[in-house]
Amino acid sequence: MKRIAIFKYFLQVFLSMSLLSACNYLEVIPPEQANLDDTMKDANAVRNFLYSCYNGVENTITMDNPSVDETTNSIELNSGLQRLSYNQLSSSAKDYGCWDNAYNAIGQCHLFLQQLEKSTPLGVDEAMKTQYRAEVNFLIAYYHFRLLVDYGPIPIIDHFMSMATPVSEIPGRSHFDYVVDFICKKCDEAAADLPAYRTTSEWGRATSSICYALKARLLLYAASDLWNGGFPYKDWKNKTYETPGYGKELVSNSYEPEKWRRALKACDYALKWAEDNGGNKLLLVDNMPSRVANLKDPYIPENSDEDFVAHVKLMSLVLQSTPDEGNFEYLWGIVPYVAIGFWSPLPLNIIERNGSWVSGYSQMAPTLYTIEHFYTKNGKLPENDEKFVDKSDWLKSMCRS
Repeated sequence: MKRIAIFKYFLQVFLSMSLLSACNYLEVIPPEQANLDDTMKDANAVRNFLYSCYNGVENTITMDNPSVDETTNSIELNSGLQRLSYNQLSSSAKDYGCWDNAYNAIGQCHLFLQQLEKSTPLGVDEAMKTQYRAEVNFLIAYYHFRLLVDYGPIPIIDHFMSMATPVSEIPGRSHFDYVVDFICKKCDEAAADLPAYRTTSEWGRATSSICYALKARLLLYAASDLWNGGFPYKDWKNKTYETPGYGKELVSNSYEPEKWRRALKACDYALKWAEDNGGNKLLLVDNMPSRVANLKDPYIPENSDEDFVAHVKLMSLVLQSTPDEGNFEYLWGIVPYVAIGFWSPLPLNIIERNGSWVSGYSQMAPTLYTIEHFYTKNGKLPENDEKFVDKSDWLKSMCRS
């Protein structure tokens, strides 16, 4: 009996210690999880956060623009691209375009600015903060530009808005011209604190040259007929939201020549700035010719001019070469989509100079208007160039039987 009592005593002590250990184990604090403050911990973390603001650039590239006539898509596809190019989209912004991606990117940019202002990251001084602010402000301008191109008048988001923001506090569409001025101001402010060019390790990040080029392109777009008195729906207005200085109006219905003068001034300035400060040139130089020599000769009907053939080959490298390779025409290189499912290759639709057939992509096609207005090597429109193929032969098939 005594042995049994002693055994029970030790068993009780053991169980008590086990329960105590279990409780202590359950009370252990789990490893700390990353939070928003960690994004501003040091210089490396800040750069990673900054680069995340650039992610939206590729995600907001749309393959077509409803406001231009350069390309169109096969109507048989019945895709978002086709409906966009034929002006057949529904009223839903989510049907096609960059709406969600662009506004998400804008929110990321404002979050970065908010965190940067209240943080003192290790290894980041005020000069670096100033440049980071400028980069992100340029991106905010760029994302609004992408939205403006796809949708016309849009809501301007000029500060951080949490996901819990009531719908009633989200701004409505602003007047087209008001959005244009907002983007231009952002570009000018950002350009003041950005370098004119970047070295290889920073290629793709914002520069003042890019800022001025984006501004010039925007103003040229704003001066065009669609947004300069020629918008087809004259009574398109907001129902409740009012743009400061414009009321409920969304598009100006009167033609303003000054918009063209403003665009010309911006284009001249952007070109001069890029050439004088950004190291850009409208010429491919250095070791580009050596790369051209390794390309196959393209098939050019009824043309045996070797210099012209060489130039065609040279221009084929523009979309795939960098400043390090002698291409100083690029202001901002963006990796194009190369693996989109709806691009389907047609078999044997291009003839190389050596007579062999190769394949190409068939989703998008230039319009006849674009082809007829593409200048010949003699610097003339095809119909005005007496040395070009006669107009009566333009629509004749050149494919082999």
